[in-house]
Amino acid sequence: MPEQLSLGKFSLAEAIDKLENKDLKRLAYAYFIKYPIEKFCLIDEEKLLEQDYFFLAETGEKKVLYLLQIARQNGLLLSVALSDDLKINQLELVNRDRSEKLFINNLFCAEKESEFKCNVSFIEDYIQNQTFCNANFLSKIELLLNAKFSSKFEKAFSLLSNDEKESIFNLFERAKCEGFLLYPNKQMVKDVSPDEKTKVYELRVYTPVALRVYFYATAEKVFIASLEKKSNPNQSEDIKNAAKLLAKMVRQHR
Repeated sequence: MPEQLSLGKFSLAEAIDKLENKDLKRLAYAYFIKYPIEKFCLIDEEKLLEQDYFFLAETGEKKVLYLLQIARQNGLLLSVALSDDLKINQLELVNRDRSEKLFINNLFCAEKESEFKCNVSFIEDYIQNQTFCNANFLSKIELLLNAKFSSKFEKAFSLLSNDEKESIFNLFERAKCEGFLLYPNKQMVKDVSPDEKTKVYELRVYTPVALRVYFYATAEKVFIASLEKKSNPNQSEDIKNAAKLLAKMVRQHR
């Protein structure tokens, strides 16, 4: 494997990546197209053979080998459902003394359309959940709210600490669950619209520091314009600027 072959201080994978000549670099990658240049999972086959795991099926216990490794790496199984035992969304793997239990999500090739749709929906939900869990806080807000951000907000958000970012995300999540994005409750979300033509809502963050996020929400999207410190003496000006930004953003995404 390219990652395991050492060339002095570098592995072969690192040496290829450092090539400045693009044509040569492309050629080198082509030679190793069947091998993982990036990080890969090493499988200790002897250890797998030593571990006595099996799959609990309706027709009895089924021995497993590589399924155990896939489960431990949170991977997905693509199976051909030749047996009804495999026509389930999630396989349960256990060791002989039942001291450990693992699960592996299973995308199986069902013949019945109803089974196929149900299985695909389950796998899609799992992938979306994994994508959400692994995303940064800005991406999580985007996924949660179907949000559109101004460049001003993105820049200000990038300068916050992780605790501050998490606090904003958590408040948006609560506000969505409780219906305050469309119907402000004045405590968590306040309507601070400068006039009747332009709606501006204020997400009120108190911990770890006091912040204000200015946004506008529709049933389909949330437009987030800016982020300001609560102690800012020019708050009325901040709201007017947010209103202008929001009006522009809404026009662009109609």
